[in-house]
Amino acid sequence: MDLLKSVDLGFYVELGIVIAMIGMGIGWTIKKTLVRMLSQKQSVIKNDQLWEMHSEVHEALTEARTKVDAARAMIIQFHNGEYFLDGSGVKKMSTSHESLRYGISSCGEKLQNILISMCVSLLSLVKKDASTVTYMSTWSEEEASSYCKNFLDLHNVLAFSVKPLKHHGLTTGFVMFQWCSTDKVDAIDESVVSKIIDESVRKISTHLTLQADK
Repeated sequence: MDLLKSVDLGFYVELGIVIAMIGMGIGWTIKKTLVRMLSQKQSVIKNDQLWEMHSEVHEALTEARTKVDAARAMIIQFHNGEYFLDGSGVKKMSTSHESLRYGISSCGEKLQNILISMCVSLLSLVKKDASTVTYMSTWSEEEASSYCKNFLDLHNVLAFSVKPLKHHGLTTGFVMFQWCSTDKVDAIDESVVSKIIDESVRKISTHLTLQADK
């Protein structure tokens, strides 16, 4: 009898260990599943917020383009490139958003990964932070030979205005409005255009900053 009791006791002990191990395994599996589900939900929320932000930015850009009667409005942002052989960084810029009047061709896809050093004349205008309209016919001979000047000429730009985008005081890119027909250029009221551009860039900067800070 004592032997049978000992065998029964050993059996129940082993059974208890097996049940405990199974329980631990199920608990670990449930925990892992819950963590994965939570991570997927957070990813979906983050993607939804990102899409909403880009939608709001595009709406603000289109609204401003319509108000100033421009052919194109673009957001161009600065970013890191690769490295030169001496170890110095390659600074580039790319179009992230573009709004077009019906019938106007896009040039945003061609302004991707452009070396900042190739657009010094344009960036000097961005640095002024003035929201003024620049007329292509008034650029100097030095500017006329630049990559950006030739690029704008190729896309029928007759006048444009640039305004920097800033993130906590750091210039991270700029918004550019382009006019491509003489009648639209002749109708430009610079004081009105300047106010609209300033307001729209503040709105766009707010959307981009809120997203970057999340």
